[in-house]
Amino acid sequence: MLKYVTLLAPYLLKVPHRNPAKRLAGFAFVYGLMALGAVFVFTGSFIWSVSHYGYEVSFIFAGLFLLGLSGLFWIILNWPKRIKPAAFENELNNDPIGSLLPESAKQDPIVQSLLKQVNEYPLVSSLAGVTVGIILAKTFFEES
Repeated sequence: MLKYVTLLAPYLLKVPHRNPAKRLAGFAFVYGLMALGAVFVFTGSFIWSVSHYGYEVSFIFAGLFLLGLSGLFWIILNWPKRIKPAAFENELNNDPIGSLLPESAKQDPIVQSLLKQVNEYPLVSSLAGVTVGIILAKTFFEES
């Protein structure tokens, strides 16, 4: 473990804010340490509860704890993300695609997230559009 910490330490200490690979390595390292710490705390509490309450009660408590934790993570992952409409409205008015949309479509969070993705990654969106266009053209206009 110490070997990995010494290998990752230069990457973590000299992380520029714009390098996503080093930042991702740092987050992976921190989350790994957090998971390892959680495993040790969970194991220690299980061993302590076995000595005081027995195996049956300890397994029930461990199962309830893990079930509650998974339910909490399920709720957090499925929580709807909100986009600030006021800040994004100016971007929609300046966007060539967003200026063509009616106001009711601009208020839809799904449309806002799609347009935000198109604005952040225009090349990927253009390539996806061209690919879909080529597939549709070959499908509908293919001569037999």
